Amino acid sequence: VYKVSRGGKVEDAAIYTQGVAGKQESVFIATSFSISDGKSDKEGFGLPSSVAYSGTLSLNAGVGRLPAISFFSNYARQQFLQALFNDPPSDIALADIASYVALSSYGLGSMITSWVDDSISLLNRNTDPSYGLQMYQISYYPYTNIRLQAMGVYVL
Repeated sequence: VYKVSRGGKVEDAAIYTQGVAGKQESVFIATSFSISDGKSDKEGFGLPSSVAYSGTLSLNAGVGRLPAISFFSNYARQQFLQALFNDPPSDIALADIASYVALSSYGLGSMITSWVDDSISLLNRNTDPSYGLQMYQISYYPYTNIRLQAMGVYVL
């Protein structure tokens, strides 16, 4: 609210509203290309628009799919651990378990077995006997979340 006063008397006023959006979630861009005969393909991608100086850019390069799987596994675990102080949502726990599944195909699943135990414990707490898996443990209006159920079936 902006006011123009003269002698203690309001002569004019205006109200302006400005919508403010929350911080954008992290954006991941993954790409791959082949290298053969000592020649490589050029690869490019466009960064999403953002507020100037508000983000970071990380580059993770490696051979095969394992570097990307390791990166996403660590990211999923970091999200799970940060959410532990609140009430972690079930989709983060499922992403944590998906990390285990993906790393197991490389023989590395045993390194993160405790992750799975934490996540399954959370999923058990977040499961309503009548409506199935809920996003959070405390659900005032439980309902059957088809997307979450399908994700759980796919991961598990």
